[in-house]
Amino acid sequence: MTPNHIETEFREKSRSIRIQPSAGSWDELSKRLDRPSSRQPFRLSGWMAMAASFAGILLVSSLFLFQPSRKTDPFNSLPPATTFEYSESDLSSSIYEQISTLHEAYRKMGYQ
Repeated sequence: MTPNHIETEFREKSRSIRIQPSAGSWDELSKRLDRPSSRQPFRLSGWMAMAASFAGILLVSSLFLFQPSRKTDPFNSLPPATTFEYSESDLSSSIYEQISTLHEAYRKMGYQ
């Protein structure tokens, strides 16, 4: 038998099952529904409410106070700027060499 055949047979047989409740079962169910509940609702006393509030505030504040600092200065997180050193006498040749060095570096990286 295939699984589909088993499902079909089980479904057909389960549809034909009919269970008749006993005569007293409806009366018993009615009595249980009409009976008042024996449970008392849970009441939170004033002191317990204040203690729970205090504990909650203490927990939340400790999470914020004892958390490691994640503040980052945006200027300190940047890489240091490249500085060029030069003297007054060879200013023009030094700048030309630095520009040509940068041009070579960019060309090696694939920029034109």
